[in-house]
Amino acid sequence: MPGQLESVRCSKATLLLLAPGAIITLNGTALDLPFMTAFTIRGVGAAGATIDAGGLSRVLTIGGGLMYGATGRRGRALGGQYQGVNVELINVHLTGGIADEGGAVFIDGVGQPATLTMYGGSITASQAVGGGTSETDGGGGGLLVVGSGITIVPGDTKTVTSVMMYGVDVSGGIAATDGGCVLVKEAAYVMSGVKISGCNAGRHGGGLFTESSTASTIFSSMISHSVAAESGGGYFQKGGSAALSRVVVDTCRTTKLETTNGNTNE
Repeated sequence: MPGQLESVRCSKATLLLLAPGAIITLNGTALDLPFMTAFTIRGVGAAGATIDAGGLSRVLTIGGGLMYGATGRRGRALGGQYQGVNVELINVHLTGGIADEGGAVFIDGVGQPATLTMYGGSITASQAVGGGTSETDGGGGGLLVVGSGITIVPGDTKTVTSVMMYGVDVSGGIAATDGGCVLVKEAAYVMSGVKISGCNAGRHGGGLFTESSTASTIFSSMISHSVAAESGGGYFQKGGSAALSRVVVDTCRTTKLETTNGNTNE
């Protein structure tokens, strides 16, 4: 069921239902959700729905608004009121993204906390090509999550930028720098039943790269058939901490050292 979707920019709680097998083709502009307090996209039926950027843009940008005079990456004023951005994807497939960073999805939680929760679905065939000026430029071929590393409201865990993925497949990501498929920096992450495969990083973390991330868990997941040019063919962890249980890293390698099934902690 093909369709066209112009750029979407929303500011209130919304539920968007996509018909079984729907294919939404973007027109060169990413879906942009800077200020959403609650936004859910659900792909109805077993096949779910697909949002395809067609190699023309990123698929989805979450967050990027500012609060309390913070200095963010995209500079959008939030008027000094805390909201937080919370997006939920259910049985939605994101594909064909390209951007300087965060090829398919960029969660920008620097100015205000932003959270993405995915149930099922996938992130595939996307690229972070570089050419920008940020510290994460060229990173996160499929998914990039950047937080501030702090809790805005003390005692409220919901104000930490995070990504939670349950039964999601992430594959075919290419990053010019770090995190061939996924890069998480100064944000929390939970991955359960996640498969990361067929990814390539120009530096570190062929499948997954994390930096200064805490309160994080990877459970019953697999990273496979991924390559990094320098280190961490499967998984590269730079600072921070994560609890890993029943995680398989298989057939991953680094081209510089020609080692296989590599996990690296720095």
